[in-house]
Amino acid sequence: MAKQEEGETWEPDGHVAIPSSARPSKSSPIPRMMLPRALRSRPDVFKADFSTDGKYKPFPLVGLFQRAGKGKLRVLYLLKDEKHTKPIWNFSDQVSRSVDRNFEREFENQG
Repeated sequence: MAKQEEGETWEPDGHVAIPSSARPSKSSPIPRMMLPRALRSRPDVFKADFSTDGKYKPFPLVGLFQRAGKGKLRVLYLLKDEKHTKPIWNFSDQVSRSVDRNFEREFENQG
């Protein structure tokens, strides 16, 4: 939980697979058949690196792509060198608010 409290930048040995369109919505879980390891065996999915081709910027530089019809590609995962976790939980504020709401009531019940 420290990651959510303070934030973090994670740098693995290889790439981090960030789902782009591998799941139906941002809040839904990724189906097992759409996980990167399962996609490697599919003939319509491939890894591409556009980092050396300037015409694709700011397009994702490295990713897992799926052929989606006549000349169309669907980006399933972006492959990044690092993953940033934003600090979204603010425990110190939550504790302060909880103490402010409940301290007097609990203190009066003790006396």
